[in-house]
Amino acid sequence: MHILVTRPKTDSSALITALQSAGHQVSHIPLLDIEFFENVEIPNHNYQAVLITSANGVRALNYNPNQINFSKTTAITVGPASAKAAQQAGFSNIVQTELGDVNGIIDHIKTNLKPQNGPLLYPSGTKTTGDLQAILSESGFNVERAILYKAKRLNALTEQVIDSIQSGDIKAILLFSPRTAKIWLSLTKSCIDKSRLAKLGHFCLSQNVANVLVNALGNDCDINICKKPDTQHMLASINASKL
Repeated sequence: MHILVTRPKTDSSALITALQSAGHQVSHIPLLDIEFFENVEIPNHNYQAVLITSANGVRALNYNPNQINFSKTTAITVGPASAKAAQQAGFSNIVQTELGDVNGIIDHIKTNLKPQNGPLLYPSGTKTTGDLQAILSESGFNVERAILYKAKRLNALTEQVIDSIQSGDIKAILLFSPRTAKIWLSLTKSCIDKSRLAKLGHFCLSQNVANVLVNALGNDCDINICKKPDTQHMLASINASKL
């Protein structure tokens, strides 16, 4: 099966290798390009936890030359990819939540942490999904958001990708976030027939990603949702597909 991978370059190499090893043909077109900011000042407080909503958040934190030593601070992560990135960044106490989105982090904090035990650090990009900071603040937590990177979106699909989708050569696309699903829909709106797009196998990391597609394409579009929000289950879903 010919599959289109849309993740940024830093997240794609192992995935592409696994897909090719399983016998799939892979095209790669990152919908987002990550740019880390330098010299962002992070207040040196006694944080009770660092909230990791994406692998890029912890990578940006590790990239920052003003980084405080967080090795003994608890990292609360959104899923396996962010947990692995936290481990690589030197965190020794890592909590991986189960829902695969910010709601899992919010639920864990409300259940297990107390506002009086110290502030929370939230390393993020310029744009976020959901307002984690505001929701936790309403529960009395002091959440300090450090904006450490930006994700620049792709402006246009290549002619090769467009032709491969229109001809039916590319059978599936992998989408890992609601934001990239929205970018995908905006990029294809004027250059790919909606009927052809609906026939494409959309493999979604979570229900939140799938919801973006259903709202735009309707219930007849071909959507596959991972049983768990991680790459392993994405690969399992692809390999079980009859596309």
